[in-house]
Amino acid sequence: MSKQRDDAPPLAPADPTGAMPADATEMLRASEQRFRDLFEEAPIAHIYEDTDSRFVSANRAAMTLLGLRPEEVRGTLGLSLVAPTEETQRRVRAAIASIQRGEERAAIELELRRKDDGRPVWVQWWSKPDPDGKYTRTMLVDVTARVLAERERNRLQQQNLYLQEEIKSESNFEEEVLSKGVDRVLGARWSRGAKPSRSDPLHRSPVTVTAPENRSGWFPRRSAVPSRTAPHGAI
Repeated sequence: MSKQRDDAPPLAPADPTGAMPADATEMLRASEQRFRDLFEEAPIAHIYEDTDSRFVSANRAAMTLLGLRPEEVRGTLGLSLVAPTEETQRRVRAAIASIQRGEERAAIELELRRKDDGRPVWVQWWSKPDPDGKYTRTMLVDVTARVLAERERNRLQQQNLYLQEEIKSESNFEEEVLSKGVDRVLGARWSRGAKPSRSDPLHRSPVTVTAPENRSGWFPRRSAVPSRTAPHGAI
C-alpha cells in the first residue's frame, strides 16, 4: 500500500454528516441556474406538467403563446386550453393517454385557445414523460402563421374556381343569346322549369343585350340582340 508523501497536503477529513463540500455545492447551484436561464429564455414554448396536463411551470415563450400571466401558470389545466373541435379533442385525448402509458409523442398538430382573450393558436406538440410516469416535459412550436396562410390560399383557390365558372356561364349565355335570341333562350329554359337565381346570367342580364362593336371575329357583327319584348325575328 502506498504511503502519503511527507510534503503532500493532508487529506480533508470526511464530513460525518455526508454534506457536499462547499465548492461542489456552489458548482451545483451554478449548473442549476444555467439550466433555469436556458429554460426561461428559450424561444420555444416549454411546459413542465403532470400527465393529466396540469401545469407545474412554463417559460416566457409558453406564457406569451398561451396568454398566461406568471401567477396563472401553476395549476392551469392544459386540456382547458384545447379548442372545442371534435378533431382536436380526439387528438389531444389520444396523446394524453399515450403519455400516461409512458410513451413519447411528437409533432401532433393541435388548435388551442389563448387563456386571456380566447384567440385561436395552432401548435405542434411534443411531450416526453419522466421515468416515474408522473410528469412530462412538453414543447409547443407555434405554427399559426403557416395554418392561416394555408387557409387563405385555399380560400383564394375556391374563389378563383367560382369566378371561372361565372365567366364560363356568362360566355355560354352570350353565345346562346346571339345565336337564338333572348326570347327563345328564356322560353326554352323556363319551359324546363328552370328558375333564375342571383348567380344565373338570366337573372342579372339587362332586357336588351348589345353585341360588342368593332370586334370582328369575336361575335357576328350585329347592332343589337332582340329584347324580351321585341317580336320574334326583329333585329
